[in-house]
Amino acid sequence: MDKSKAEAIIQHVISLSDADETEALLSHGEENLTRFSDNVISQNVARNTDSLTIRVHLGKKVGRATTDKFDNDSLKRAFNMAKSVASQQDENPDLLTMLGPSEFLQSNAYYPDTVAFSPEERAETIAKLVKEAARSKGNGAGIFSTGCESVAIGNSKNLFGYFQSSSAALSLTVDIEGASGWAEDTQRDVSNIDADRVMNTAIRKAKDAQNPIQIEPGEYTVVLESAAVSDFMMFLAYESFGGLNYNEGRSFLSGRLGEKILGDNITICDDAYSDLNPGLPFDFEGAPRQSLTLIENGIAKAVVHDRITAAKANTVTTGHSLPQPNSSGPFPLNLELAAGDSNLAEMIKSTDHGILVTHFHYANVLDPVEVMLTGMTRDGTFLIENGKISKPIINMRFTDSIVKAFNQVELISKERIASEAFFAGSFVVPALKISKFNFSSVSEF
Repeated sequence: MDKSKAEAIIQHVISLSDADETEALLSHGEENLTRFSDNVISQNVARNTDSLTIRVHLGKKVGRATTDKFDNDSLKRAFNMAKSVASQQDENPDLLTMLGPSEFLQSNAYYPDTVAFSPEERAETIAKLVKEAARSKGNGAGIFSTGCESVAIGNSKNLFGYFQSSSAALSLTVDIEGASGWAEDTQRDVSNIDADRVMNTAIRKAKDAQNPIQIEPGEYTVVLESAAVSDFMMFLAYESFGGLNYNEGRSFLSGRLGEKILGDNITICDDAYSDLNPGLPFDFEGAPRQSLTLIENGIAKAVVHDRITAAKANTVTTGHSLPQPNSSGPFPLNLELAAGDSNLAEMIKSTDHGILVTHFHYANVLDPVEVMLTGMTRDGTFLIENGKISKPIINMRFTDSIVKAFNQVELISKERIASEAFFAGSFVVPALKISKFNFSSVSEF
Protein backbone atom coordinates (compact mmCIF):
# COMPACT_ATOMS: atom_id res chain seq x y z
CA MET A 1 0.00 0.00 0.00
CA ASP A 2 2.23 2.81 -1.25
CA LYS A 3 1.40 6.48 -0.82
CA SER A 4 -0.20 6.98 -4.23
CA LYS A 5 -2.52 3.98 -3.86
CA ALA A 6 -3.53 5.01 -0.34
CA GLU A 7 -4.24 8.56 -1.45
CA ALA A 8 -6.30 7.35 -4.42
CA ILE A 9 -8.53 5.20 -2.17
CA ILE A 10 -9.05 8.01 0.32
CA GLN A 11 -9.82 10.57 -2.38
CA HIS A 12 -12.34 8.19 -3.91
CA VAL A 13 -14.12 7.94 -0.56
CA ILE A 14 -14.18 11.73 -0.25
CA SER A 15 -15.60 12.05 -3.77
CA LEU A 16 -18.55 9.83 -2.79
CA SER A 17 -19.47 11.99 0.18
CA ASP A 18 -22.37 14.38 0.55
CA ALA A 19 -21.93 14.57 4.35
CA ASP A 20 -20.94 17.79 6.08
CA GLU A 21 -17.50 16.34 6.80
CA THR A 22 -15.89 13.02 5.89
CA GLU A 23 -12.73 11.33 7.09
CA ALA A 24 -11.08 8.13 5.85
CA LEU A 25 -8.52 6.22 7.94
CA LEU A 26 -6.72 3.52 5.99
CA SER A 27 -4.31 0.87 7.24
CA HIS A 28 -2.48 -1.96 5.52
CA GLY A 29 -0.35 -4.57 7.25
CA GLU A 30 1.85 -7.41 6.05
CA GLU A 31 2.97 -10.02 8.56
CA ASN A 32 5.32 -12.87 7.73
CA LEU A 33 6.08 -15.10 10.67
CA THR A 34 7.94 -18.34 11.25
CA ARG A 35 7.29 -20.10 14.54
CA PHE A 36 9.49 -22.88 15.90
CA SER A 37 9.55 -25.20 18.92
CA ASP A 38 11.42 -28.33 19.99
CA ASN A 39 14.18 -27.24 17.61
CA VAL A 40 12.01 -27.50 14.48
CA ILE A 41 9.89 -25.06 12.51
CA SER A 42 6.25 -25.63 13.39
CA GLN A 43 4.40 -22.89 11.49
CA ASN A 44 4.75 -20.38 8.69
CA VAL A 45 2.25 -17.54 8.39
CA ALA A 46 1.92 -14.92 5.68
CA ARG A 47 -0.95 -12.52 6.14
CA ASN A 48 -2.05 -9.22 4.65
CA THR A 49 -4.70 -7.13 6.38
CA ASP A 50 -6.50 -4.05 5.11
CA SER A 51 -8.90 -1.79 6.94
CA LEU A 52 -10.66 1.41 5.94
CA THR A 53 -12.73 3.32 8.50
CA ILE A 54 -15.02 6.06 7.21
CA ARG A 55 -16.19 8.71 9.70
CA VAL A 56 -18.88 11.19 8.74
CA HIS A 57 -20.33 14.25 10.43
CA LEU A 58 -23.93 15.27 9.87
CA GLY A 59 -24.12 18.51 11.80
CA LYS A 60 -23.34 17.47 15.37
CA LYS A 61 -23.93 13.80 14.71
CA VAL A 62 -21.15 11.31 13.93
CA GLY A 63 -21.12 7.81 12.46
CA ARG A 64 -18.44 5.28 11.49
CA ALA A 65 -18.24 2.21 9.29
CA THR A 66 -15.35 -0.08 8.36
CA THR A 67 -14.59 -2.20 5.31
CA ASP A 68 -11.68 -4.23 3.99
CA LYS A 69 -12.80 -4.02 0.35
CA PHE A 70 -11.91 -1.01 -1.79
CA ASP A 71 -13.96 -1.44 -4.96
CA ASN A 72 -16.47 1.28 -5.76
CA ASP A 73 -19.55 -0.64 -4.56
CA SER A 74 -17.92 -1.59 -1.26
CA LEU A 75 -16.79 1.96 -0.61
CA LYS A 76 -20.27 3.27 -1.37
CA ARG A 77 -21.80 0.69 0.95
CA ALA A 78 -19.42 1.61 3.79
CA PHE A 79 -20.02 5.33 3.32
CA ASN A 80 -23.79 4.87 3.33
CA MET A 81 -23.54 2.75 6.47
CA ALA A 82 -21.52 5.46 8.24
CA LYS A 83 -24.04 8.06 7.17
CA SER A 84 -26.94 5.89 8.33
CA VAL A 85 -25.27 5.38 11.73
CA ALA A 86 -24.72 9.13 12.09
CA SER A 87 -28.34 9.92 11.24
CA GLN A 88 -29.55 7.75 14.14
CA GLN A 89 -27.28 9.29 16.80
CA ASP A 90 -28.06 12.00 19.29
CA GLU A 91 -26.35 15.30 18.63
CA ASN A 92 -23.01 15.76 20.36
CA PRO A 93 -22.59 19.43 21.32
CA ASP A 94 -18.85 18.84 21.93
CA LEU A 95 -18.20 17.35 18.48
CA LEU A 96 -15.15 19.02 16.93
CA THR A 97 -14.85 19.87 13.27
CA MET A 98 -12.23 17.98 11.32
CA LEU A 99 -8.76 19.43 10.86
CA GLY A 100 -7.42 21.03 7.71
CA PRO A 101 -4.09 20.20 6.04
CA SER A 102 -0.77 20.20 7.92
CA GLU A 103 2.87 19.51 7.16
CA PHE A 104 4.10 16.26 8.69
CA LEU A 105 7.77 15.58 9.38
CA GLN A 106 9.00 12.41 7.71
CA SER A 107 11.39 9.90 9.27
CA ASN A 108 12.80 6.74 7.81
CA ALA A 109 11.05 3.76 9.36
CA TYR A 110 10.62 1.64 6.23
CA TYR A 111 13.25 -0.79 4.91
CA PRO A 112 12.31 -2.71 1.73
CA ASP A 113 14.76 -5.52 2.53
CA THR A 114 12.81 -6.25 5.72
CA VAL A 115 9.57 -6.67 3.77
CA ALA A 116 11.30 -8.79 1.10
CA PHE A 117 12.97 -11.06 3.67
CA SER A 118 11.95 -14.57 2.64
CA PRO A 119 10.75 -17.65 4.56
CA GLU A 120 13.97 -19.37 3.47
CA GLU A 121 16.06 -16.60 5.01
CA ARG A 122 14.10 -16.80 8.26
CA ALA A 123 14.54 -20.59 8.24
CA GLU A 124 18.31 -20.26 7.77
CA THR A 125 18.56 -18.03 10.81
CA ILE A 126 16.35 -20.32 12.89
CA ALA A 127 18.37 -23.37 11.83
CA LYS A 128 21.49 -21.78 13.27
CA LEU A 129 19.73 -21.01 16.55
CA VAL A 130 18.20 -24.43 17.12
CA LYS A 131 21.34 -26.34 16.07
CA GLU A 132 23.27 -24.49 18.74
CA ALA A 133 20.45 -25.09 21.25
CA ALA A 134 20.53 -28.83 20.46
CA ARG A 135 24.32 -28.83 20.80
CA SER A 136 23.77 -27.50 24.31
CA LYS A 137 21.24 -30.30 25.00
CA GLY A 138 18.39 -27.83 24.93
CA ASN A 139 15.17 -27.16 23.05
CA GLY A 140 14.75 -23.89 21.23
CA ALA A 141 11.40 -22.20 20.64
CA GLY A 142 10.37 -18.79 19.43
CA ILE A 143 9.40 -16.66 16.47
CA PHE A 144 11.05 -14.76 13.67
CA SER A 145 8.71 -12.23 12.09
CA THR A 146 9.10 -9.60 9.40
CA GLY A 147 6.56 -7.25 7.91
CA CYS A 148 5.36 -3.73 7.34
CA GLU A 149 2.48 -1.38 8.07
CA SER A 150 1.05 1.60 6.22
CA VAL A 151 -1.27 4.16 7.77
CA ALA A 152 -2.98 6.98 5.85
CA ILE A 153 -5.54 9.56 6.89
CA GLY A 154 -7.46 12.05 4.77
CA ASN A 155 -10.60 14.16 4.98
CA SER A 156 -12.89 16.47 3.07
CA LYS A 157 -10.93 19.51 4.29
CA ASN A 158 -7.90 18.50 2.18
CA LEU A 159 -5.94 16.90 4.99
CA PHE A 160 -3.76 13.95 4.00
CA GLY A 161 -1.03 12.09 5.87
CA TYR A 162 0.82 8.88 5.11
CA PHE A 163 3.33 6.79 7.06
CA GLN A 164 4.98 3.49 6.23
CA SER A 165 7.10 1.37 8.54
CA SER A 166 8.73 -2.03 8.58
CA SER A 167 9.52 -4.29 11.51
CA ALA A 168 11.45 -7.44 12.31
CA ALA A 169 11.50 -9.40 15.57
CA LEU A 170 13.48 -12.46 16.63
CA SER A 171 12.64 -14.11 19.93
CA LEU A 172 14.24 -17.27 21.34
CA THR A 173 13.53 -19.30 24.47
CA VAL A 174 15.88 -22.18 25.22
CA ASP A 175 14.89 -24.90 27.70
CA ILE A 176 17.61 -27.09 29.18
CA GLU A 177 16.36 -29.74 31.61
CA GLY A 178 13.41 -27.62 32.71
CA ALA A 179 15.31 -24.33 33.11
CA SER A 180 14.81 -21.63 30.51
CA GLY A 181 16.64 -18.65 29.10
CA TRP A 182 15.29 -15.98 26.78
CA ALA A 183 16.44 -13.17 24.51
CA GLU A 184 14.87 -10.99 21.83
CA ASP A 185 15.79 -8.39 19.23
CA THR A 186 13.42 -6.04 17.38
CA GLN A 187 14.47 -3.73 14.56
CA ARG A 188 13.00 -1.71 11.70
CA ASP A 189 15.81 -3.02 9.46
CA VAL A 190 16.08 -6.83 9.52
CA SER A 191 19.80 -6.62 8.71
CA ASN A 192 20.32 -5.16 12.20
CA ILE A 193 18.86 -8.21 13.95
CA ASP A 194 21.68 -9.68 16.04
CA ALA A 195 20.85 -13.38 15.88
CA ASP A 196 24.16 -14.39 17.49
CA ARG A 197 23.47 -12.23 20.55
CA VAL A 198 19.94 -13.61 20.86
CA MET A 199 21.22 -17.20 20.53
CA ASN A 200 24.17 -16.87 22.90
CA THR A 201 22.19 -14.97 25.54
CA ALA A 202 19.26 -17.41 25.62
CA ILE A 203 21.52 -20.47 25.77
CA ARG A 204 23.78 -18.97 28.45
CA LYS A 205 20.82 -18.02 30.62
CA ALA A 206 19.31 -21.51 30.29
CA LYS A 207 22.63 -23.09 31.31
CA ASP A 208 23.07 -20.70 34.22
CA ALA A 209 19.49 -21.34 35.39
CA GLN A 210 20.07 -25.00 36.25
CA ASN A 211 19.12 -26.17 39.77
CA PRO A 212 17.50 -22.95 41.03
CA ILE A 213 17.19 -22.27 44.73
CA GLN A 214 14.21 -20.75 46.53
CA ILE A 215 14.65 -17.49 48.39
CA GLU A 216 12.35 -15.66 50.75
CA PRO A 217 10.04 -12.92 49.42
CA GLY A 218 10.77 -9.36 50.49
CA GLU A 219 12.47 -6.16 49.37
CA TYR A 220 15.63 -6.59 47.33
CA THR A 221 17.96 -4.50 45.27
CA VAL A 222 17.01 -5.45 41.72
CA VAL A 223 18.76 -5.19 38.37
CA LEU A 224 16.16 -5.10 35.61
CA GLU A 225 17.25 -5.83 32.07
CA SER A 226 15.74 -3.63 29.37
CA ALA A 227 12.94 -6.04 28.48
CA ALA A 228 11.62 -5.88 32.06
CA VAL A 229 11.78 -2.06 32.06
CA SER A 230 9.82 -2.02 28.80
CA ASP A 231 6.84 -3.56 30.63
CA PHE A 232 6.89 -0.64 33.04
CA MET A 233 6.78 1.84 30.17
CA MET A 234 3.75 0.13 28.67
CA PHE A 235 1.76 0.58 31.88
CA LEU A 236 2.90 4.19 32.28
CA ALA A 237 1.71 4.88 28.73
CA TYR A 238 -1.65 3.26 29.37
CA GLU A 239 -2.36 4.48 32.90
CA SER A 240 -0.40 7.67 33.52
CA PHE A 241 0.60 9.86 30.59
CA GLY A 242 -2.72 10.26 28.75
CA GLY A 243 -4.79 13.43 28.98
CA LEU A 244 -8.07 11.64 29.76
CA ASN A 245 -6.65 9.86 32.81
CA TYR A 246 -4.99 13.11 33.86
CA ASN A 247 -8.19 15.16 33.53
CA GLU A 248 -10.20 12.59 35.47
CA GLY A 249 -7.71 12.31 38.34
CA ARG A 250 -6.72 8.75 37.44
CA SER A 251 -3.02 9.45 36.88
CA PHE A 252 -0.26 9.93 39.45
CA LEU A 253 0.47 13.15 37.52
CA SER A 254 -3.04 14.57 37.99
CA GLY A 255 -2.83 18.10 39.38
CA ARG A 256 0.92 17.75 39.93
CA LEU A 257 2.55 19.19 36.81
CA GLY A 258 5.62 21.12 37.87
CA GLU A 259 6.13 18.97 40.97
CA LYS A 260 9.01 16.62 41.72
CA ILE A 261 7.45 13.17 41.53
CA LEU A 262 10.16 10.71 40.44
CA GLY A 263 13.89 10.40 41.03
CA ASP A 264 16.35 13.04 39.81
CA ASN A 265 17.77 10.61 37.24
CA ILE A 266 14.43 9.85 35.56
CA THR A 267 13.63 11.65 32.32
CA ILE A 268 10.87 10.28 30.08
CA CYS A 269 10.02 11.66 26.65
CA ASP A 270 7.58 10.77 23.92
CA ASP A 271 9.36 11.14 20.58
CA ALA A 272 7.88 9.89 17.32
CA TYR A 273 10.99 11.15 15.49
CA SER A 274 13.56 9.15 17.44
CA ASP A 275 16.44 7.74 15.41
CA LEU A 276 16.18 4.54 17.43
CA ASN A 277 12.61 3.72 16.46
CA PRO A 278 10.55 6.42 14.73
CA GLY A 279 6.76 6.32 14.70
CA LEU A 280 3.70 8.00 13.19
CA PRO A 281 4.29 11.73 12.51
CA PHE A 282 0.54 12.44 12.83
CA ASP A 283 -2.21 11.24 15.11
CA PHE A 284 -5.57 9.74 14.22
CA GLU A 285 -7.22 13.15 14.04
CA GLY A 286 -4.60 14.33 11.55
CA ALA A 287 -2.72 16.59 13.99
CA PRO A 288 1.10 16.69 13.83
CA ARG A 289 2.59 14.60 16.61
CA GLN A 290 4.70 16.65 19.01
CA SER A 291 7.84 15.48 20.79
CA LEU A 292 7.28 16.00 24.50
CA THR A 293 9.27 15.72 27.70
CA LEU A 294 6.81 14.20 30.15
CA ILE A 295 9.19 13.80 33.10
CA GLU A 296 12.39 15.84 33.35
CA ASN A 297 14.85 14.92 36.11
CA GLY A 298 11.91 13.63 38.13
CA ILE A 299 9.72 16.71 37.62
CA ALA A 300 6.31 16.23 35.99
CA LYS A 301 6.29 18.38 32.85
CA ALA A 302 3.42 17.30 30.60
CA VAL A 303 0.88 14.72 29.54
CA VAL A 304 -0.26 13.97 26.00
CA HIS A 305 -3.55 15.29 24.64
CA ASP A 306 -5.96 14.92 21.78
CA ARG A 307 -8.23 17.84 20.92
CA ILE A 308 -11.02 16.66 23.25
CA THR A 309 -8.88 16.28 26.38
CA ALA A 310 -6.90 19.41 25.51
CA ALA A 311 -10.06 21.53 25.40
CA LYS A 312 -11.08 20.29 28.85
CA ALA A 313 -7.59 21.05 30.19
CA ASN A 314 -7.55 24.53 28.59
CA THR A 315 -4.58 23.68 26.40
CA VAL A 316 -3.92 22.50 22.84
CA THR A 317 -3.56 19.05 21.34
CA THR A 318 -0.14 17.46 21.36
CA GLY A 319 -1.04 15.18 18.45
CA HIS A 320 -1.67 11.98 20.37
CA SER A 321 -5.24 11.08 19.46
CA LEU A 322 -6.32 7.50 18.91
CA PRO A 323 -9.02 6.86 16.26
CA GLN A 324 -12.10 8.92 17.14
CA PRO A 325 -14.48 8.49 18.80
CA ASN A 326 -12.94 6.39 21.55
CA SER A 327 -13.28 5.99 25.30
CA SER A 328 -9.57 5.55 26.07
CA GLY A 329 -8.31 9.02 25.36
CA PRO A 330 -4.87 9.85 23.94
CA PHE A 331 -1.75 7.69 24.38
CA PRO A 332 1.98 8.30 24.05
CA LEU A 333 3.12 5.73 21.49
CA ASN A 334 6.89 6.34 21.44
CA LEU A 335 8.09 6.57 25.03
CA GLU A 336 11.80 6.85 25.78
CA LEU A 337 13.49 6.55 29.15
CA ALA A 338 16.69 8.58 29.06
CA ALA A 339 20.00 6.73 29.14
CA GLY A 340 22.46 6.85 32.02
CA ASP A 341 26.19 6.22 32.19
CA SER A 342 26.31 2.67 33.54
CA ASN A 343 26.02 -0.84 32.09
CA LEU A 344 24.67 -4.20 33.19
CA ALA A 345 28.06 -5.48 34.35
CA GLU A 346 28.59 -2.40 36.55
CA MET A 347 25.11 -2.75 38.03
CA ILE A 348 25.79 -6.33 39.04
CA LYS A 349 29.30 -5.55 40.34
CA SER A 350 27.96 -2.76 42.56
CA THR A 351 25.28 -4.99 44.15
CA ASP A 352 26.10 -6.79 47.40
CA HIS A 353 22.82 -8.68 47.60
CA GLY A 354 20.09 -8.52 44.99
CA ILE A 355 18.22 -10.11 42.10
CA LEU A 356 18.79 -9.94 38.34
CA VAL A 357 15.58 -10.10 36.27
CA THR A 358 15.56 -10.97 32.56
CA HIS A 359 11.92 -10.07 31.91
CA PHE A 360 8.40 -10.30 33.33
CA HIS A 361 5.16 -11.97 32.27
CA TYR A 362 1.50 -11.80 33.29
CA ALA A 363 1.98 -8.30 34.67
CA ASN A 364 -1.26 -6.55 35.64
CA VAL A 365 -2.37 -3.34 37.34
CA LEU A 366 -3.54 -3.39 40.95
CA ASP A 367 -3.73 0.38 41.52
CA PRO A 368 -3.75 2.57 38.38
CA VAL A 369 -3.03 5.84 40.18
CA GLU A 370 0.16 4.65 41.85
CA VAL A 371 0.78 2.24 38.95
CA MET A 372 0.97 -0.65 41.39
CA LEU A 373 1.70 -3.80 39.40
CA THR A 374 1.97 -7.48 40.05
CA GLY A 375 3.59 -10.05 37.79
CA MET A 376 6.19 -12.78 37.62
CA THR A 377 9.81 -13.09 36.60
CA ARG A 378 10.62 -15.47 33.79
CA ASP A 379 13.37 -17.15 31.76
CA GLY A 380 16.35 -16.28 33.90
CA THR A 381 16.14 -14.92 37.46
CA PHE A 382 19.40 -14.88 39.41
CA LEU A 383 20.69 -14.08 42.88
CA ILE A 384 23.47 -11.47 43.02
CA GLU A 385 25.93 -11.79 45.91
CA ASN A 386 29.05 -9.73 46.48
CA GLY A 387 28.93 -8.20 43.03
CA LYS A 388 28.53 -11.46 41.14
CA ILE A 389 25.71 -13.66 39.87
CA SER A 390 25.88 -16.54 42.33
CA LYS A 391 22.87 -18.80 41.87
CA PRO A 392 19.70 -19.13 39.80
CA ILE A 393 16.52 -18.70 41.80
CA ILE A 394 12.98 -19.97 41.41
CA ASN A 395 10.83 -17.35 39.72
CA MET A 396 9.31 -14.72 41.98
CA ARG A 397 6.08 -12.71 41.95
CA PHE A 398 6.61 -8.99 42.35
CA THR A 399 4.07 -6.49 43.73
CA ASP A 400 5.25 -2.91 43.65
CA SER A 401 4.57 0.60 42.39
CA ILE A 402 6.40 1.96 39.35
CA VAL A 403 6.19 5.41 40.97
CA LYS A 404 7.98 4.07 44.05
CA ALA A 405 10.49 2.11 41.98
CA PHE A 406 11.35 5.12 39.80
CA ASN A 407 12.16 7.06 42.96
CA GLN A 408 14.80 4.49 43.90
CA VAL A 409 16.78 4.04 40.69
CA GLU A 410 20.50 3.92 41.47
CA LEU A 411 21.98 3.23 38.02
CA ILE A 412 20.82 3.49 34.41
CA SER A 413 22.58 1.90 31.46
CA LYS A 414 24.00 3.79 28.49
CA GLU A 415 22.73 1.12 26.10
CA ARG A 416 19.02 1.20 25.29
CA ILE A 417 16.86 -1.16 23.26
CA ALA A 418 13.73 -0.50 21.24
CA SER A 419 10.73 -2.78 21.63
CA GLU A 420 7.48 -2.83 19.68
CA ALA A 421 4.37 -1.25 21.13
CA PHE A 422 0.76 -0.66 20.06
CA PHE A 423 -0.27 1.34 16.96
CA ALA A 424 3.16 0.95 15.30
CA GLY A 425 4.73 2.55 18.35
CA SER A 426 7.82 1.69 20.36
CA PHE A 427 9.45 1.97 23.76
CA VAL A 428 13.16 2.81 23.99
CA VAL A 429 14.54 1.79 27.37
CA PRO A 430 17.78 1.12 29.26
CA ALA A 431 18.47 -1.39 32.02
CA LEU A 432 17.95 -0.17 35.61
CA LYS A 433 19.32 -0.87 39.06
CA ILE A 434 16.65 -0.16 41.71
CA SER A 435 17.59 -0.12 45.41
CA LYS A 436 14.30 -1.45 46.81
CA PHE A 437 11.87 -3.62 44.89
CA ASN A 438 9.25 -5.83 46.49
CA PHE A 439 8.84 -9.51 45.71
CA SER A 440 5.64 -10.71 47.34
CA SER A 441 5.87 -14.47 46.88
CA VAL A 442 7.53 -17.34 45.09
CA SER A 443 5.98 -18.01 41.67
CA GLU A 444 4.43 -21.39 41.00
CA PHE A 445 5.12 -21.06 37.26
